[in-house]
Amino acid sequence: MFATRLLWMFVVTRAVIGTAAYSGSQFIFARFPSYESGDEYATAHFLFIAHAWEGQCTVTESNGTDYDIQLTGNNSVTQFHLPKDRKLTMGVALEGDRAVELICTTEVSLSVLHRRVSQGVADAFPVLPVKSLSTKYIVPSVPNNALLAMVAIYNNTNVTVHFNSTCSYSFRGNIYGRGNQLSMALLQGEVLQIASSQSTTSDTCDLGGTVVESSHSVAVFSGSPLLCFDSHCDGAMSQVPPIETWGTSFIVPPAPDMEQYRFQITSGYNGTNITIDTFTRIESIILNQAEIYDEDVTKAAAIYIRSSHPILVSQIAGNSTNYQVFQAIVPATDAYSTNYLIPDIQTSSMSYTRHVTITTSSNCTSNININERWSVQSTDSQTFAIASFQPSSGSTTFKSNSSACPFGVLVTGVGIDEMYGYFSTPVGGDSGGSLEDSVDLTCTKADWVVKVNTQELATVFPTSVNKNIVMSNAFCPGVLEGDVLVFNVSYNDCNTVIESITNISSSTVPVNIMQLTSNNKTVTFSNYLIEYERDAQTNLVSGALWRYNLACVLQKHETDVKPFLPVDHTEVTVQATSKIQGHEAVMKFYTDDTYTTEMKGNPLKVGLGTRVYVQVQTSVPAEVKLLVNNCYISTDITSGNSTRVPIIQNRCEANHFTHIVGHVYKLTRFYFDVFEMPHHHDNMYVACDVSFCPLMDFAPECQGGCLSTHL
Repeated sequence: MFATRLLWMFVVTRAVIGTAAYSGSQFIFARFPSYESGDEYATAHFLFIAHAWEGQCTVTESNGTDYDIQLTGNNSVTQFHLPKDRKLTMGVALEGDRAVELICTTEVSLSVLHRRVSQGVADAFPVLPVKSLSTKYIVPSVPNNALLAMVAIYNNTNVTVHFNSTCSYSFRGNIYGRGNQLSMALLQGEVLQIASSQSTTSDTCDLGGTVVESSHSVAVFSGSPLLCFDSHCDGAMSQVPPIETWGTSFIVPPAPDMEQYRFQITSGYNGTNITIDTFTRIESIILNQAEIYDEDVTKAAAIYIRSSHPILVSQIAGNSTNYQVFQAIVPATDAYSTNYLIPDIQTSSMSYTRHVTITTSSNCTSNININERWSVQSTDSQTFAIASFQPSSGSTTFKSNSSACPFGVLVTGVGIDEMYGYFSTPVGGDSGGSLEDSVDLTCTKADWVVKVNTQELATVFPTSVNKNIVMSNAFCPGVLEGDVLVFNVSYNDCNTVIESITNISSSTVPVNIMQLTSNNKTVTFSNYLIEYERDAQTNLVSGALWRYNLACVLQKHETDVKPFLPVDHTEVTVQATSKIQGHEAVMKFYTDDTYTTEMKGNPLKVGLGTRVYVQVQTSVPAEVKLLVNNCYISTDITSGNSTRVPIIQNRCEANHFTHIVGHVYKLTRFYFDVFEMPHHHDNMYVACDVSFCPLMDFAPECQGGCLSTHL
């Protein structure tokens, strides 16, 4: 393993807590057919947008048609029915009018329901944001009527499909089957679909183990318009996650009201040792890259799966008495969260009975905000608890009050002769949680009036310290009036971001605005409250306990037309080296979470409160992977007595100021917000230790992700 160090120099720093893999501000997915052979009915598509904060989204279809969606209320779900239900064709096709793009002004989580307009075929699945997509995928098994689709995000995207199929497919005069390759150049928004020309109950076509590679990131979807299990059939679709997001530890819960299910394992690497732990036995298997193992479980019980290298686990379940089948991607236990916002997926033409199944550690049942009966299940190596119940109607929030007690959520909805099923994803955006009950915001014509009830806040954050709560930075503290901390400041103080809204389009939606209106005579002010955590010895900021975004949207007045500028003109200087020992790496800085708008200049000058997106990448052709090990802030990089504040430690986010967006073998992305240090220094530094490992080295020190021990 080769190790080296990258240095950045800047005056002051600041960063925020990050997002889960499934939350973001830009998404793309494709319309899929949901029908049987000879079906004359169209397919309807419904979007369910879960958002922690209010904002606005724009839905853009491939033909350029835009639809504006207002996100109303915090911790809410907004539903949108895509107009013009369509009859979609099967078979192998390259089509430019199926992709749908969603761009929002705040981070959201997106789920999509697609169903035949007449009842009988339906499914729902979560959608990955564009920032979480990649260039290589391995397709899980779908035992019959398999459908595979790839959606291009950028023009001139070269896609190659390495077939591992049980059927042959005809396209443009050629036949493609196991061992063949299909290569196509896709334009932005084009969809390459691979499927049989008709779907029938006797079709046994499976594309499991097929590998998809592309020159630019693509979205990949896998499923079936008619998936059959236990003698009954229904529609099933899922988005395939990139290989680098797979895991090594999984709990597969039983599906509610179903006596059996099937789990499937797809291997991402050669020589993967896998242990399957049930109530009655432990089985060990070895899979190579793109190999698949599946097994039916006839008892309504959970199983535990662990592996030496990353794998993908999926689940198929069906009801023997009705035409109800679903397939879902099972999240790794490392992907469990403490905060979920579950949409109540319903349509005007079909009412679904919703079930929720929660899985967590047996020690954590009292930490989750449900009053349901838990079933504690034990395998030879694990003990965990499962609760399955029908929640009340409407969007439902589930939370754990301890970061040590995350959990997974399976959601199923049963209708007449149809159902959907998927594993829920954490709510998008910086979760305010019940924090919002402690904060009251009033917008005047000239001032913020923000009140924080410190007694209510203490019930959420018992370690909260009033003097550490500020608006944006340490120069904007509140005034304590009894038990209420009051912030009454002008809009041109405390680094308030001010935007005059004149036009909103899918290509120019501002990402830093929490609320928008379509009126072109409005001004939007955005800021945030934050509680810093401080080192007891140095009094340096070491993290953030919580953050709460604020926004006011006001009508313009004749006296308000001149632009406001933040009064704090503190500048940040960021400088990067491009050479590191042993190999080369390049650091680039961007202004947006899609990493497309690069910040120019050397050194960079960045205003206080600015969010800076950082990309560390190596372009060497050797089969190596780049790992960012440790990053810290220092007052003097040359002095051994300099105080250091870690922001990344052992490849983990050291505090709430740091968010690692994601990493692949040759690239790591993260972001930070520029913040004010407690004591002013002319220069502050950030140093990062970077390692290089052979690509196929799976030793602990060469694994991506958070490490529990020091390197």
